[in-house]
Formats: sequence, structure tokens, C-alpha cells
Amino acid sequence: MAAKIRKSHMNSCTVQLWYNKQRVKKNGNVSLYIQMITKRDSIELPLKIEWPANKIDLKKRDLLARMPEDPDLLPFKAIVEKEKAKYWNIIRKFLLKDVPFKLTDVIKEARLYQTGTMICEFMELSIIARQKAPRMKDRIKYSTSKVHKVTLGWLKKYLHDQDFPIAQITGDWMDEFADYLRDHMGEAGVSVRIKDLKSYLGYAYSNRIEVDLSYKRCKIAYEAPEVNALEESEINGLLALYEDVDKIGEYRPYLRAFLFACLTGLRISDLQRWNKSWIKDGGFEYIPKKRRLSKILPKPLFMPLIPLAMKFVSNLPTDNLGLPSDQEYNRCLKVIASKAGITKKLTSHVARHTFGTSLAIKGVPVTVIAKLMGHKNLETTMRYINVAEQAKLKAMLQLQDYYVNA
Repeated sequence: MAAKIRKSHMNSCTVQLWYNKQRVKKNGNVSLYIQMITKRDSIELPLKIEWPANKIDLKKRDLLARMPEDPDLLPFKAIVEKEKAKYWNIIRKFLLKDVPFKLTDVIKEARLYQTGTMICEFMELSIIARQKAPRMKDRIKYSTSKVHKVTLGWLKKYLHDQDFPIAQITGDWMDEFADYLRDHMGEAGVSVRIKDLKSYLGYAYSNRIEVDLSYKRCKIAYEAPEVNALEESEINGLLALYEDVDKIGEYRPYLRAFLFACLTGLRISDLQRWNKSWIKDGGFEYIPKKRRLSKILPKPLFMPLIPLAMKFVSNLPTDNLGLPSDQEYNRCLKVIASKAGITKKLTSHVARHTFGTSLAIKGVPVTVIAKLMGHKNLETTMRYINVAEQAKLKAMLQLQDYYVNA
């Protein structure tokens, strides 16, 4: 913990909330610190959280609500009070023993104190703090925090609501936790829970908390689900259904969105956000929702539009595709599949799989497919290449059957 020491003429020992009045950010926020003051010096220790400067009571050294029923007020106050209590308890030990000490001695003791940090308590506080973390690489989205809370819930069940020291979590301990999870969920669920826990152990380590790094060796061999894509004949059947206005009826807007996704690879979250204003230069430009809160500033993704795809969005009655919730949309797709005579289960993600697989079958380079689909690594994209190779093999076998039976 970097700190600045300076002279002080105060005779009492104080631990309090503090911020630098000279360093108010453009958005009005300030970084919060714990300030310790003794007779000889004072020191400020960063809390790695922010709060509006005009919502801090300087007399009481306390946080004020930013809005009625501010959801972050009590959690952030809890973080401040926990840190104040930690340093004050260490100072009190020195005072009770009547042992001379410097504030640097308190910091050293605090680092030792942190070695006893408990995993459930740490995760609970960190899930809240990371949503407002000033550093982008530490920040998580609200939706991600909900997933992490589920992981915390399973961890508490495993520990029978008894907390456990972070320093004692080893690779073997992680393996045992994974085995426990396997009794209650599939390998995909185990993979998510272990990944979440490992991320918080890494976060603890970055915050100078003692961590046994053997936890990293716990790896879940999880195979991604099969790519479920539509064949060309099935796509043609859906295109024909779209033109049959009487047969498709009220489900036409949902089929339009699905076919548009088959031709662009858009995720359901981006289909729901799609807006006419995105169209430019023979395509459309947007920032995928999945990237909008990432460790680096996301760059817009440009998607070229073929005439057939442009047909679905050029004459929309509104600026968007008018999609309902994920659940309602998938329910509508089930009806559409039935009308089209498709036996495969249609979901919003089948359209994206169809887009990737179609490009691979047509021989589009894997790097181009990855860029169009917004993949971070080529391993994800290779799934479509593998499916395309299987489709080509199937076509060749059909050709062989034709000649053999001719």
C-alpha cells in the first residue's frame, strides 16, 4: 500500500474516512482513503472505491446517500467501517501494550491481518466493490455480479455457512469443491463456479492478501456444446415462410429478426438493441453489448449487409426490430419451427451458429469469421470450421451414394 507520511500536531490517535479535496474528478467523484493520525505523523491508505465529493459529510467523516434509497450506501459504508475497524484494532493493541510504534508498523501488521481474510466475506464485499471499481480491469457488470452471487451461494452451501480462510484454499481444496458441485450440476455449471472462485482468489492476491497459488492447477475440462446450425434447405424453408404472410401471421416480425440474425450473426442482446441509426456505408456499425464493459475501451464492429439482409431492416415500421424478452422470443421461434416443418429446436443462438457455419462452409477465412462474430480468440471460431468440414464430408458421402446407386 503506497502511502504518504507527513507531520501532525494532533495528540490523539484517530482512524477516519478521508479524501483529497484537490483531486476531484471531472464526474465529481473522489477516491476514498482511510486516514490514520497519531501524535507524530499521519498516513492515507487507498480503499480503491469512489464516491461523489458533495455526498461526503466532512464533519462526521461519513458517506451520504446520492439518491433516495441509494442501494450502494450501506454496502460502501460497510467497506469503510470494516477497514477502519481493522486498523483501529491493530493500533489499540499497540496502545494497550504501551509499545512505541509508527504507522508503518500498523501497515505491516495489517498485511499480516489480511492473511486471515475469509473467502465468503471477501467475495461478498468484493462483488459490491468491483461494480464501482475505478480500475477497468477490476470492474464487473451488474449482470456478472449476479452470477458471482450464485457462485458465492454454492460456496456457502459447501462450507455449511461457515467461512474459510483464503490462505488455506489449495489446489486439492478446489478439486474437492469441484467434486461437490458435480453432485448438484453438470460440467458446464462446475466450470462457471470454479472460474468465478478462481477470479476472486486472483483478485485477493492482487490486493496483497496471502493466497496459495496452487489453486490455479484446478482446471475443469469442459467441452463446449455442439454447434446447432440450420442447413441451407431449412433456411430456404424459413425464407419461403416469411413470404407467406397468411401462414406466418403475427409471428412474421420474429421470423424477420431470426433471419436477419442468420445473415449477420447478431446475439439476441444486440438484436434487441438494434437501431436503424446503426446503418452506414452499406452495412451497420455497433458496439456489441458483451463488449460494452470490458477491460479495454471497446471498438465499434462494422458488419457488411448483403441485399437480402438489408431487405429485412430497410422498411421497419419502427427504428428497431421490436423483439420481446428472450423467453418470449424463443417461444415464438418454437411456433415458427413448427410452421416451417423444422424438427430442430430453434433458439436465438441457432441463428448465430447458422451464420458462422455458413461462412465456414463457403470457405471464408477463419480470421475473417472471428472478426465478423466478435470472437476474442480463434478457438471459439474453430468450432464452426469443424462443423463446416463435417458438412462437406456429408455432402461428399451423399455424392458417393448417388453414383453407387445410379
